[in-house]
Amino acid sequence: MMKNERFKKLRYGAGSIILTIAVILAVILVNYVLSEAEDRFAWTADLSVNQQFSISDETRGVVEGLNEEVHIYTLYSESTSSSQRKMMEEILKRYEALGHVKTQNLDMMANPSSVSRFRTENVTLSANAIIVANAAEDKFRVIPQNELYDYEIDYQTQAYTKYDFVGEQALTSAIIYVTSQDTPVIYFLQGHDELTLNQLRYVTDGLRARNYEPRELHLSNLETELGADDVVIAIAPSKDLSEAEYEHMKAFLATGGRLYYASNYVSGALPYFDMLLALYGLEVDKGLLVEDMGYVEYYYRNQLYLMPDIHLTAEDADINAAAGFERGDYVVLPQSQAIRVTPMREMGVQYETMLTTSPGAYIKSKLTQTSTLNREAEDETGTFPMAVAMQKNQGNGADTRIYVIGNALFLMDSSLFTAYDNGELLYSPLNWLVGGGESVQVPGKSMGSYVLRMPSNTVYHILTIAVIGVIPAVLLIGGMIIWRRRRHL
Repeated sequence: MMKNERFKKLRYGAGSIILTIAVILAVILVNYVLSEAEDRFAWTADLSVNQQFSISDETRGVVEGLNEEVHIYTLYSESTSSSQRKMMEEILKRYEALGHVKTQNLDMMANPSSVSRFRTENVTLSANAIIVANAAEDKFRVIPQNELYDYEIDYQTQAYTKYDFVGEQALTSAIIYVTSQDTPVIYFLQGHDELTLNQLRYVTDGLRARNYEPRELHLSNLETELGADDVVIAIAPSKDLSEAEYEHMKAFLATGGRLYYASNYVSGALPYFDMLLALYGLEVDKGLLVEDMGYVEYYYRNQLYLMPDIHLTAEDADINAAAGFERGDYVVLPQSQAIRVTPMREMGVQYETMLTTSPGAYIKSKLTQTSTLNREAEDETGTFPMAVAMQKNQGNGADTRIYVIGNALFLMDSSLFTAYDNGELLYSPLNWLVGGGESVQVPGKSMGSYVLRMPSNTVYHILTIAVIGVIPAVLLIGGMIIWRRRRHL
C-alpha cells in the first residue's frame, strides 16, 4: 500500500515537471516562430499608443508592389544611439521584411568615401540623413533629419517642437520617386511677389510626399520650356504679368497647359492675370465674401471664416478636381473671393464648381476701415462659387485645364494649410491637372506626450525576459511546491 502511495506521489510530481518543461519548450518555440515572422514578414505587435513603430497599409502596398530592389542608407555615426535612430531602425526592419528593400548604415564621418557616389552639385549630405536609391543608384533622394518631423512653434518661447513623425511618409514617397519612370513637375510662378519655395516648405514637403517635384518658375528664364500637361501654380500674385509674360502664358495654355490660380483679397489690380483667366470664361470677383449669420454651418466663429459646401466628384465625371474629398470633409477659408463663370459658347469647354457658399452669402465690394460686415442694400446676395475647374479640348489631342480658387491664405499660412481638410484643396486639383498618377498619402504619427516613451528594443528585451525567464520560472517553482506538498501527503 505504501509503495503504491509513493508511486502515485512520484507520478504526480513527474507529471508536474514534465508539464513545466513542456510549457517552457512551447514558449521557446512560439518565441522562435514570432521572431522568424518578424524578420521575414514584418509580423510584430506595436505597443505604442499611436503605432509609432508600425508601417501603414499604404506603405505595404507600395513596397510589396515593387518590381525592383530599393536601397536605403542611414547616415548615423556608429556611436549614435539616439531615440530617432532606434525608431528608424525599427521601421526599416519592417520595410526590409516586406521584400525588395535593402538597408545599410553608412558612417560618413568615419568613412567619407562610402557616400561619395551620392555627392552632387545640388545634393547636401549631413549626418543622420537617409538616402533612398533605386537598384542602379542612378536615381536617389536624400531625406535630411529635419524632414523626418513636422514642427510647431511655441509662441511663448519662440521655439519649434516636434509634433508629428513623418519619417514613414518621407521614406515611402522617396521609394515611389526613385522607382517611378515619371515624376510630375509642379512649377511655382515667381517674380510677382509670390512666396518662394523656401517660404512654402510645408506645401512643397506635402507635394514631394505625393511624388511631385516642385520648382520655381521665372517666365523671364528662357531655359525653362513649358509644354502640354505641365502645371503652373500662381499663389497670390500682387504684381501683374508683363505683356511678354502674358503672351508666354497665353501660348502655354493654348497648347494644353495647366494652371492652378489662387487669388488673394488684398491683391491690387492685375489686368493681365485677369485677361488670362477671361480667355477661358473665368473671373475673380474683387469683393470680399461674407456669410449670413443665420447660416451658422457655413462659417467658423467668424463670418469671414467660410466653411463652404464641397461638391464631391461623380465617378463618371470628366472633371475630377475634388476626387480626394469624402463625405463629411470640410475646409475653413478666411477672406475669400467669389469666382464668376462666363460660359464660353464653344465646343469642348466644361466647367465644374467645387466649392459654394450658402444661399445667404453676400459680397462686400466697397470695404473701408470704417465699414462693417453687416449686409447692406447694395451688397450682392446669393450662392457663390469659391472654386471652379475648367477643361477645354484644344482639338489637337491636348486639353487645357485651369483651377481657380478664391483664397490663397490657406496656402500662405502653414497652420491653415494643415488644418481640417484644407490641404486637399491643393492635392485633389493637382492630381486632376497632371492627369492622375501614383500618389500615396501616409499619415504622420503624433509625437504627443501620450506616446510610450520606452524604445521598442527595450520593450522587446523586457518581454523576452518575462516570457522566456520569469514565467517559466514561476511555473517551475509552483510545480515543485505542489510536488513537495503532495509527496508529504
